[in-house]
Amino acid sequence: MDGSDACKVVLPSRATFGYAVPMRVAFVTYPRLEGLAPDDQAILPFLNPVPAIWSDPGIEWDRFDAVILRSTWDYYLHHEAFKSWLMHLQDRNIQVLNSVHLVQWNSNKVYLKELQQKGIPIIPTQFVEATERLKLPELVTASGGPLVIKPSVSAAAHHTYRVQGTLQAETLQALLDLPEDVTLLVQPFMPEIQNPGEYSLVFFNGHFSHAFLKTPGEGDFRVQGMHGGQTCGIEVEQELVLQAQKVLSALPEVPLYARVDGVVREGTLLLMELELIEPNLFLNSHPEAARNFAQAIRERLP
Repeated sequence: MDGSDACKVVLPSRATFGYAVPMRVAFVTYPRLEGLAPDDQAILPFLNPVPAIWSDPGIEWDRFDAVILRSTWDYYLHHEAFKSWLMHLQDRNIQVLNSVHLVQWNSNKVYLKELQQKGIPIIPTQFVEATERLKLPELVTASGGPLVIKPSVSAAAHHTYRVQGTLQAETLQALLDLPEDVTLLVQPFMPEIQNPGEYSLVFFNGHFSHAFLKTPGEGDFRVQGMHGGQTCGIEVEQELVLQAQKVLSALPEVPLYARVDGVVREGTLLLMELELIEPNLFLNSHPEAARNFAQAIRERLP
């Protein structure tokens, strides 16, 4: 859900794609967005998706060949309603991409614990349950260094805090007020976020498409564009691609789209998040990205 157009490139025309795509596809959005998200508009030379708000009761979802989650950027604020909507589509045999199973699993960041158990290197993380939140001040004091605390159900750095030494009463209260079914992730602040930045590698149907680097704005630690972060398309070494593909290999199925976010320390990609729901894919960051996405969608349809 981050956004920056710092490194836009010229996209190819429809003619270079070779054909028009005869399908009816929904790109699912949220109420505050009119039409497609700016990044998703890059796909228009190759595909003409219909923007559809996930919470709109008037939409006939079974009219679409595929319902593709793209900018459902308020799902974490209405988590139970969002999950119920997904189950409603699944019960009606409507093709949702990514699959309902993957999205349900990915909507709570405790999936990082499962991936770690499967051998995926992640940012060192303590998972603090609701009954243990009063121990947070002690954890912060004992750490000796800066920490990042974030909820397991969130997006766009919502209720994400960088703390050091002492946990302020206001911050503690905000964390205590979160729903009881939300786990807190407590992680050391990774200086690699600031230099060189957070790597994002995008895959379509399991195949690597493109990569970009995100850096926080001056005086901040968050890389999202709304917080002043910058994003730029980059070329990455094959070794980094292979490490990111290992993350996808730990999944029970191949996602239509996936964004692997992490920092590199001593040559190892440390996973920060695996984005399978509504990531900004930065289709403007690479000349083939939008074409790759459209082709991947086409491969999923009968």
